Amino acid sequence: MNAIKFRTKITNPNHLSYGEIVEVEWLDLKNKRITFNGVATALGFGIVEQANDGEFKLLQYR
Repeated sequence: MNAIKFRTKITNPNHLSYGEIVEVEWLDLKNKRITFNGVATALGFGIVEQANDGEFKLLQYR
């Protein structure tokens, strides 16, 4: 059985990844919060960001 994966569209203009669709790394249903790797740096590493309820739109993709 495959794990269910989620992507999200960031809707808060204060995030560096605003308007982007990113893969969700951690989904906290109790507190309605997500953690994701955001904008990639010059070295190829993503900046870890968090978004709270109302700052993202969750999309199931697998």
